[in-house]
Amino acid sequence: MRHRWKKVVLSCLMVLALVATLGLGCGEDEEEEKVTITIGHLTDIAGPAGSALKPITNSLIDQVRDFNEKEVIPGVEIKVVVYDTKYDPSRFIPGYNWARDRGATVISTEMGEVGIAVKAFAERDKLPVYCYTGMESIIDPPGWVFCANPIQEWQVRATLKYVGDQWDALEKGRPAKIGLVSWDSPTFYEYERGMDYATDHPETFDYVGGYATPMGGLTWSGEVSKLKDCDYVMIAAIGGLMPATFAKEFRDKEEVHATFLGTDALAAFKSLLIDKVGWEDMDGTITVHGWTWWTYDSPVVDYVIDILEKYRPDEVEETIASGIGGIGGGIQVYLYLDVLRQAIEAVGAENFDGQAFYDAAESFSTTWEGFKEASWSPTKRYASDWSNLWEWDKDVEDLVFIKWVEVIK
Repeated sequence: MRHRWKKVVLSCLMVLALVATLGLGCGEDEEEEKVTITIGHLTDIAGPAGSALKPITNSLIDQVRDFNEKEVIPGVEIKVVVYDTKYDPSRFIPGYNWARDRGATVISTEMGEVGIAVKAFAERDKLPVYCYTGMESIIDPPGWVFCANPIQEWQVRATLKYVGDQWDALEKGRPAKIGLVSWDSPTFYEYERGMDYATDHPETFDYVGGYATPMGGLTWSGEVSKLKDCDYVMIAAIGGLMPATFAKEFRDKEEVHATFLGTDALAAFKSLLIDKVGWEDMDGTITVHGWTWWTYDSPVVDYVIDILEKYRPDEVEETIASGIGGIGGGIQVYLYLDVLRQAIEAVGAENFDGQAFYDAAESFSTTWEGFKEASWSPTKRYASDWSNLWEWDKDVEDLVFIKWVEVIK
């Protein structure tokens, strides 16, 4: 339930906390010339993840617009330049160069693979990258890429611990059979490392293996035959067609009605999965989220929804139905702009550069109502040690909150 008083609190959060240094230094007859600060955004518009990432890009554009209209930082205009990678690895570095050459002093991306590809270049150019997805190969060693989400493999382990705690092996007379499926990609191997929780707990899990089909493949006969008698299947979702086609084929051939497991990436394609597979067959799915869901009770959630309603009133229903992108991504945008605001205020708009953002990020820490602490440090490049679990419920045709869980490193 959304509470209107929380919008007052959030208004204070955006207009006071985010504008702690707000001043009216200009005379009434003199208009200050604004400093333009450009941020680049590398996303997927026309590729396989486009439907999930579009709401995040939209939220970035809309929150920046709100940021500018409210003059959160007097005398500063934030500009966003967007590059479509089409989820093509050959476009990741050219996209980084494109944004840099257009004056971006900070770059953001939803895709962990981009963070991996550009990490060395960001270090060379002193150009910080804000990556919504957390991957261990990005954060170790710590550099110029800052992850907003907890590390995926750690989230996978936390999910398996929860699932294992619910599985009574003595009552069932056996461990739970579990497997992993995805396209062959860095994301798959990130999840596979997290599946070591299953092999480390043979009393609870019988890990049948991780199976990947070549990137872009949409037929799953081999993977289904190996996973069809599982109790749980972890889906490392890449793009919408990957999980949708697998889940549909799996449900048509499985021998046991397995429970699907996933991260935010699976929840990002909720509408496609429901259209393709249906609530009946997605019922009971458990997804682990770094930044909650549309129904979560927090002023920050209310703010992101308000921004959507304000700037894209005709897209509200579609965006909410599509999945977690607009809300999980929107909350991470809010975090991003808070760091940006602090960095600019610390050195002044005229002196702002990548080093200023880097310094502000390394010392950043915040706790919002309803959330765990988000922070980075000189040695920590992921924002949170916590995630939250949600169950897909056919009766309410929505996701239902389970609990917050600490990630397992």
